[in-house]
Amino acid sequence: MRRLKLLFKTFFRDPIEPIPPAYNLAAVKKELWEVLSIAPAEAKSVRQAIIAGDVDGGYYIGECCCIKGIIAAKLGIPVKNLEESYGIGLNNRSYLENFLFNIVEGDTPESSAFSRAILQWCDEFIAEQNALKLRQAVEADIEEVLAFAMPEPEAKAEPAPEREITSR
Repeated sequence: MRRLKLLFKTFFRDPIEPIPPAYNLAAVKKELWEVLSIAPAEAKSVRQAIIAGDVDGGYYIGECCCIKGIIAAKLGIPVKNLEESYGIGLNNRSYLENFLFNIVEGDTPESSAFSRAILQWCDEFIAEQNALKLRQAVEADIEEVLAFAMPEPEAKAEPAPEREITSR
């Protein structure tokens, strides 16, 4: 059935169908971010795969597979070891995996609303991670920056002895 869908998409380019309202998009995004936060360095790999159309939500392994398969491949471990090694479970009833099932090989953000949503959420995740890194760098260097910007006051010189003013 999935290959038939891909065949139809190849020959009959219809306008992009919107994501049906039955999907709980907040839950899908939350699960995606949970997975990406376990392996944040792989968010860019997932992003690139979405752009290239190399995601197929129906498969955990292969050249074109789901997001968890992409992460496992980049980490150099079998998909079945994701949960044991990283706590990323494989659950075909999850909001995220049900959502990804709508993405087949060749779907890109230009041709699929589902791919477009995943790309948007990946971009948001990556931006938040970059902001977090910047905030951590600033906090780590705050003392150095403050010392440079606000040097310690120099020791005050001893005041000159007071002179008596006499009138003549």
